[in-house]
Amino acid sequence: MDSPSIGPGGAPAPVRGPLRAQRGSRGVRPAPHVMAKPAGPTCNMECTYCFYLDKQALFPRSSLRMTPEVVRAVLQDAIDASPDTAIQFCWQGGEPTLRGLDFYREAFAVARRIVPPGRHFAWSMQTNGVLIDERWAEFLARHDVLVGLSIDGPRDVHDRWRVDRGGRGTWAKVMRAARLLHEHGVRFNTFTTVHPANQHRGAEVYRFLRDEVGSDFHQYIPIVVPDPARPGHVVRGLSVDPGAWGEFQVDVFSQWLHRDVGQVFVMNVEWALAAWCGDEPASCMFREHCGDAVVVEHDGSVYSCDHFVDPAHRLGRVGDDSLAAMVADPRQRTFGDAKADLPARCRECPVLFACHGECPKNRLMGGGPVDG
Repeated sequence: MDSPSIGPGGAPAPVRGPLRAQRGSRGVRPAPHVMAKPAGPTCNMECTYCFYLDKQALFPRSSLRMTPEVVRAVLQDAIDASPDTAIQFCWQGGEPTLRGLDFYREAFAVARRIVPPGRHFAWSMQTNGVLIDERWAEFLARHDVLVGLSIDGPRDVHDRWRVDRGGRGTWAKVMRAARLLHEHGVRFNTFTTVHPANQHRGAEVYRFLRDEVGSDFHQYIPIVVPDPARPGHVVRGLSVDPGAWGEFQVDVFSQWLHRDVGQVFVMNVEWALAAWCGDEPASCMFREHCGDAVVVEHDGSVYSCDHFVDPAHRLGRVGDDSLAAMVADPRQRTFGDAKADLPARCRECPVLFACHGECPKNRLMGGGPVDG
């Protein structure tokens, strides 16, 4: 899974440009955001901190491949659920490039046939970059696909935990992908998870992404790994230290403020700025309520969130129910509204407006869950 920490409502889809240009009205729910997993939880990497690999157990008799029928149904549902001219649609995983170029050629052809006049799909894809070659780069450029490229920093940081199925580091392949995306003019963001291997190296990671990767749009996401043996606790050694996570962001902000204002966009900075300006945050992580970013698995099943792909949070199936109806379902609205159910220590915080308790799945502390 290439978005191991939040997801896309889970991991945010790649976003381009300052979030100030994407403001909305507080209290108004945005159009549903669709994250489709054409290869399900299948991945060609085995990142130590990944939360999604074990999801294969939910589909014991499945090929883990999205069929043409499901593709058409989810594309049509996305059109029907979005009131906007640009229909936001993110391909995610597992690793979405495992479906191969032929799958996407056909999917994009279907989209062109069914999209109404005057509207278009705004495509994005979150990828680990391992399979990106000349053909992929040409395709992504031709279809103006915004790419989220996962990279955790310099080689020693990235290769610490972002390894392939043979335990080999993937940094060199990701750097090759970045070079190819640049050469073909593909718009891409860097998606960097923060964990014990890089949590004290914020300034260095920022400069590396800016100067060596050539990224002018950064996303930094904390790794918070729940301990399955101790509910309410985190796995130490994998999860970022809360204080270090704060220091990492301060270091990044200082680097950005010193020389890159208006040149490099850092989503974390933009999220905070949006909150201070009274705008609705672009990420569900920092909204008062969530529940508008749903996941469509390879078999068409729709789930509440990337972090809640389980039987209890299955909303239905594309083709049987509409996405709009599933997002409006009382179960999903209850799920999203529960985000605002915060302990006293959070409700009394003077900057609660800036984070609204962040992602519910991260509401853990080193010694146990956050409580009153």
